[in-house]
Amino acid sequence: MNKKAFLLFLLLTPLIIIVSSTLAFRFGYSPEGTKNNGIFFDEFTDISSNVKSQNSDQFLDFSDGKWVFAIYHSDKVRSLENIQLMKQLNIALNRDINRVKRVLIHDKKLDQDFINTISNDFPRQEYFLDSESKIKNILLNKSSEELIASSYIFIIDPYGRLVMFFPNNLDPKKILKDMKTLI
Repeated sequence: MNKKAFLLFLLLTPLIIIVSSTLAFRFGYSPEGTKNNGIFFDEFTDISSNVKSQNSDQFLDFSDGKWVFAIYHSDKVRSLENIQLMKQLNIALNRDINRVKRVLIHDKKLDQDFINTISNDFPRQEYFLDSESKIKNILLNKSSEELIASSYIFIIDPYGRLVMFFPNNLDPKKILKDMKTLI
């Protein structure tokens, strides 16, 4: 009889844990605070069909399974600083360097001098035109004007969903730590 009770205990313990943790999650009980340094968007939003390439009608491709470092271009100086930071972070990912691509999203046609500067200094940088301001509106709805005005770096997962963004005053080492955790 004792062995049957022990066996029943072993079989029911995982079930009890799974059911209780699922119920706790559903009713809003969660650990206080987070260990991430960036700021998560309130909900996942699919943007995969909203961003077209500047030079063609191709959309931002997520079939390659890569994460995306992106900025919404509004200020040349801040955009160049963050493009440089995205390149450094991508290099710092070491063996995961090919799991991330860097994207600049803008709502107005970029001038040729700016494109030449970026092309020469930052190879593998992609440009996408948000001609109907769909991405801009999504970002404004999901965060604040500061995200666009300061060209914050934000992360898009391999499925085309907004995940998190990083304020400009955040230490790059903390951004790198979050990226290593994500990918």
